[in-house]
Amino acid sequence: MQVHCDWNAGWMRDCYGQQVLSQHMSKTISCSGTSMATWDAALTYVHLVASELLSRRKCERNGVDQGVHNYLVHSDVLGQALRAKDAGSVHTISNEEGWIIASSMMPDIRRDRAGRMVNNKGEVVAVVHQYDRHSTMVNQLWGQYPWFSNNALSVKG
Repeated sequence: MQVHCDWNAGWMRDCYGQQVLSQHMSKTISCSGTSMATWDAALTYVHLVASELLSRRKCERNGVDQGVHNYLVHSDVLGQALRAKDAGSVHTISNEEGWIIASSMMPDIRRDRAGRMVNNKGEVVAVVHQYDRHSTMVNQLWGQYPWFSNNALSVKG
C-alpha cells in the first residue's frame, strides 16, 4: 500500500491486522472500483470478497471492500482461485498506462487539447473513476454538459 494513504492502510489494518498491512505497505494500491473481468472471473472475485467480509466481522467501516480487494490481489489469493478454476488471471494496469483512470490516485490530471483526460502515452481514457475528487473535472463536466446538474445527478430511479 502507499504509506501516505490513510484510508487504504486503515481498511487493510481493520481486516487483516498490522502484520499483514506491513507486508503490503510497498504495494501499489489497486482500485476496486475499476475492476474488470470475464464472467467466471467476476463470480470468483465476488465470492472471495463476500467470503472475506463474512469471515471478518471487524471489517465493517465504509469502503472496506477496497482493503479486501487489495489483500486478495497482492497476496495472490485471487490469482490462485482463478487458476484453480481456470477462470483467467489477474492483470493490474497502472493509471499512467491504462485506459481506465482512478483519478483520486492522481495528483495531476493530464489532458489533451480538447480537454479530455489522457494517460502518459497521450491516449484518451475511456473511463474516469472518481472524477468528483477533482473540482476542475467537476466544473469541466458541468460546463460541457449543462444538462448535468446537482439535481439531475442526485435523482434516484
